[in-house]
Amino acid sequence: MTTENPTTAAELEKQIWQLMKAGKLEQAAAACDQLNQAFPDYGPGWNTSSRLAISLNEPVIALQAVQRALLLSPGKPEWLLQKMARCHLPLCCLNAEPNWRPKHVLA
Repeated sequence: MTTENPTTAAELEKQIWQLMKAGKLEQAAAACDQLNQAFPDYGPGWNTSSRLAISLNEPVIALQAVQRALLLSPGKPEWLLQKMARCHLPLCCLNAEPNWRPKHVLA
């Protein structure tokens, strides 16, 4: 991974994937926030945020991010599948196990 600061959305997204592969999920999450703030109309960035949220066991955040990605880049069947299989399915499990909630829901 380079030490240069990424200047384009695609470069920042590439850096996020490198962080995720290295297991540096907190750094990847911070970079996702930076990506989505700097390039809010970049659909692939929202999809990457969704994939990271899935890795962090945050299905609600994953669903919100992939929905944003699909609004910005409709016609991506792999993102629609992600929405259905990786976001909705864990949310169904929340109803089956009412004692479990994602960390961000806890007060």
